[in-house]
Amino acid sequence: MNRTAPFAVGSLVGTVVFVWLAGPILEARFGAESLLVAYGGISVSAATITYVLARRVGSWIHGRTVLVDSETVSETARAGAPESEERLATLDELDDPEVEREVTRLKSELSAIDENE
Repeated sequence: MNRTAPFAVGSLVGTVVFVWLAGPILEARFGAESLLVAYGGISVSAATITYVLARRVGSWIHGRTVLVDSETVSETARAGAPESEERLATLDELDDPEVEREVTRLKSELSAIDENE
């Protein structure tokens, strides 16, 4: 989720600037309906930003932890009693560039194994 907020904000800003600059041309060429479609794009971008930020704030408030190998954690695992022996990591730890490098390395190893078979 490290890159989703900037992407969502960028898409909203891009859509707003496009509608601001091209709005009169769209209306003159295609009619008022084209502006409605453009405003729909702004609405979708704003909804995406709201979703991303709500998820980020929710994770921050709850101090959510996730299993390294899974996206979900049971309530017992959140309470400090993991169901399995897998290591728990916070979302901040997963955003670490070192973790991303390790994931990339493991993926390349897996693809090399798949190619050899």
